[in-house]
Amino acid sequence: MSSLFRTKLLVHFDFEASHSLDTREAPHPHLWKTVLTFTGEPTKGRIIDFPTLESAVHSDLASLPNSYLNENADLLPEGRAFPTCETLGASMFTVVREKTVTRLRTENSTLTLLSVQVQLCEGAKVYGSAVVEPLSSTS
Repeated sequence: MSSLFRTKLLVHFDFEASHSLDTREAPHPHLWKTVLTFTGEPTKGRIIDFPTLESAVHSDLASLPNSYLNENADLLPEGRAFPTCETLGASMFTVVREKTVTRLRTENSTLTLLSVQVQLCEGAKVYGSAVVEPLSSTS
């Protein structure tokens, strides 16, 4: 593929989990809709085997569905203390970069996580959305 193009893979990871935002708020569930964006130099027509990538992401984030996010040990301390779209996105970015990308770079050394988008939903309504990206290109 020509170097004039940047190719991105999007992995969707939607899950239900509960949270509370301060000591006065009772735990309550939400649907968290997430999109993880990856890039890399395609070889043999692809950045990486998509089913392998999707399976790895789902495996590495398996502790999130049906959990109480304030007590989820896989989240960064900020994510547990105040689980919002922003802190959840940062936690997911860290986990996927450190676990998934590191492991899958044996298949393609250019594989990079560009961003994690998190939406907080209740029913059909989206209440909030955040996109987390690294400040530098080292991901």
